Amino acid sequence: MTENIILATAGDLVRRFSHYCDATLARETIVVIKKNGRARNVLLSIEEYERLKHPAQQAFLARDTPAHFIADLEELAGTVER
Repeated sequence: MTENIILATAGDLVRRFSHYCDATLARETIVVIKKNGRARNVLLSIEEYERLKHPAQQAFLARDTPAHFIADLEELAGTVER
């Protein structure tokens, strides 16, 4: 999981793009790109993107919880000693 965050201006990103790309790979870092003082975009490695894209990382409302998730939770709850 990514824990390192680098803040960079859009101008700095243009000037040092290779540096920031290498940082996302070497140190499991994401780069938050700011323009006019506001965070606008994020640069991250393809591995981190794929991890975040995985269905296990998706959020949904409790009422929209898929039935198989509920079944798994009920099964796990039955195995916990109280």
